Amino acid sequence: MNKREINLGTRQLQLLLTVLEEGTITRAADKLGISQSAVSHALEKLRDELGDPLFVRAGRSIVATDYARRIKPNIEQALQLLEGITAAHSLEPGRYASEIVIAANDYSRDLLLPGVLASLRQQAPQASLRIVDCPPQPSILLRQNAALLALSLHPATPTDIISEPLLTLQQGLFYDPHCRPPATTAAEILDAEFVATALQTDNPNHRLTLPLPGAPTIKPTVVVQSPTAAAAFVRNSARLALLPIGLCQSVIQGLSLLPLGANAEPLQLHMCWHNQLQQSPLGQWLRNIVREVARKQARVGMDAGDGIGSVVEVGPSNGVEPDDPERIATGVKVTAAPP
Repeated sequence: MNKREINLGTRQLQLLLTVLEEGTITRAADKLGISQSAVSHALEKLRDELGDPLFVRAGRSIVATDYARRIKPNIEQALQLLEGITAAHSLEPGRYASEIVIAANDYSRDLLLPGVLASLRQQAPQASLRIVDCPPQPSILLRQNAALLALSLHPATPTDIISEPLLTLQQGLFYDPHCRPPATTAAEILDAEFVATALQTDNPNHRLTLPLPGAPTIKPTVVVQSPTAAAAFVRNSARLALLPIGLCQSVIQGLSLLPLGANAEPLQLHMCWHNQLQQSPLGQWLRNIVREVARKQARVGMDAGDGIGSVVEVGPSNGVEPDDPERIATGVKVTAAPP
């Protein structure tokens, strides 16, 4: 027996299922919100398409044919599959219960992901967040669908990876005011012991370059993995650490900040994702959450010096060339923490 080619839409299937469930054209029409004549007309088209009467008269009511009763489970399954296809183009965060994977370096993890998790708990309380290490070039990780997006200090270059500048990280020198005064000159800064993170150093030499004109590379006293660890090695010591100033209200709280002003070259954090997720509702929703958290963090970075303590302006030294290391402190605001 040759298979018949059938062309049915979602509305036709839903109408047929409703008539089967209600048992009368009148109740089916009321449930669907259409006229009885519209239901009767649609059933005539279905009879022609399926090659079966579907319903026969039994007094004042109708009775489903054996064929109509047998295909009822198939109709229900087909409608569920079609609903799943449609749902793929939409997202209800409140019902999303899967794991969300984000690749992040230590800076973006500490700066942004606590805020991202807070937003997820509000919008998608059934979802969970997993954070994986972000390699310098996250392209392979994104291609393998190992993460929905990556937060990287390097823009992605492959054409199948979309890269968006997300947050400019202004840097500053952090110190423990109970153990040392602020370093207000280039000589004092260069003479200090430094704590660096692995992201800042040039492996395998582990040299730290201050983001200032004419600054030489520095051999850090200790290299750690994260800003949290860097803060731990600065506390109760005379060491300095070069870190994003936006962290001053979180993992570096309690230390004093020496902003480096306009002379310092900032870091640029990028959000990267595979182009197959460009139109994904899940991807769009998650990226918007990250963007909003980044906007809030940018405001924290701009206001980082406010409320920490008194501010002293340090002007440029006379007769010093712009590329001279002694000019490192030019324009620096020295911020002392309250006792």
